[in-house]
Amino acid sequence: TKKNEYTGMFAGYNVIQIVLEGFSGYAIDPELTPTLYKLANEGFVFNNYYTALHFTSTSNGECQTLLGLYPKNGSPITMKRTGELGTNAYFSLAQQLGKQGYQVVGYHDNQDMYGRNASHTNLGYDWKYYTNGLQCEENAAGTDRLWPQRDKYMIQASIDNYLNSEAPFHVYYLTISGHMPYSDNRVVAPYRDIVRALPYSAVTQNYVATVMEADRALKCLLDKLEAAGKLDRTLIAVTGDHIPYFNIDVLEELAGKKFGSSDAIQALNESAIDFDVYKNTLILWSASMEEPVQVDKVCCQVDILPTVSNLLGLEYDSRMLAGTDILSDS
Repeated sequence: TKKNEYTGMFAGYNVIQIVLEGFSGYAIDPELTPTLYKLANEGFVFNNYYTALHFTSTSNGECQTLLGLYPKNGSPITMKRTGELGTNAYFSLAQQLGKQGYQVVGYHDNQDMYGRNASHTNLGYDWKYYTNGLQCEENAAGTDRLWPQRDKYMIQASIDNYLNSEAPFHVYYLTISGHMPYSDNRVVAPYRDIVRALPYSAVTQNYVATVMEADRALKCLLDKLEAAGKLDRTLIAVTGDHIPYFNIDVLEELAGKKFGSSDAIQALNESAIDFDVYKNTLILWSASMEEPVQVDKVCCQVDILPTVSNLLGLEYDSRMLAGTDILSDS
C-alpha cells in the first residue's frame, strides 16, 4: 500500500496498545461504558471491523494483532511457535519503536500462558506477568493470584513504570477481566447493582460488568496520562482478542438480533451463523484529533499493524504482512 494523507500523523507519539479479553463492541453503551464510547466515536471510527475466531482464540487473536498475519489452523500454535523458533518479527511495533529509542514494555495479569514469555520477548517487549515483574492481586497468604484479575488494577500497578519516561513509550496490555465464564465473580461485584437493573439475563448482565471494568481501566489510564501531560501525544489502540464465543446468546441480547448457536461457533461452522456475530469495535484514538474519521472499509485484526505503522510513519514492507493499511486507497 502506498503512503497517504495519514502517513506519519502520529510520528513520535507514545503508543498504548490494548487487547481486551473476550470483548465485543455490542456491549459499548454511552452511559455504562462512557470511556469506551468516547474513544470508539471520537477517533477513527471503523464501521465494518470484525474479529473472527481462530484456533486457540486469544493467542492467535494476538498473532493477527501483533504480527499482521493470519495464524495456521491447529497445532503448533502460531504465536507460541514464533517464540520457540525465535522467528524474526522485524515489523512488530515493539521492534520498530524499540529501534527508535522508545521504552517498550508489555503486561499481562496472568501466568505464562501460551508461551508468551518467549513469544512476546521475541516480539521485542520487556514482558511482565504474574510472578515476573507485574504485581497482581493475591490471596491473603500471598501464595496465588485472585481470579479473575481486575483490568483497572493492572493499569494502576504498572503505569508508574513508564509514565514519567523521558523517552517515548510503547506499552502493550493483554487484559483478563473479560474471561469466560461470566459468573457473578469479583470483577462483577463493583458493578452488580447497576447491571442487575438491566433487562438482560444474569449471564449477560455479568458480561456487561466485565466490559464496564475494561472501561474503568481505560478511564484510569487516560486520567493518569492527562495528569502527566502525556495524553495529547499518545495514540491509543484497542481491540478485542475474540468475541465471547461460548455465549452467543449474550451477544444476541446485546445486539437485539439472532446470530446462530454457540455450538456452531465453537465448531467454527460459519455457514450456520450470521457473520455479524463477529462485528466488533476497533479503537484508534488520540486526544490530539480534532474530529472523528469515518471508515467504512471492511477490516479485521490483521490490518491493525500496518495501519498503526503508517500512522506512526514507520517503514514496513506491505508484501510481508497479510493485513493492509485500512486508511489507504487499496
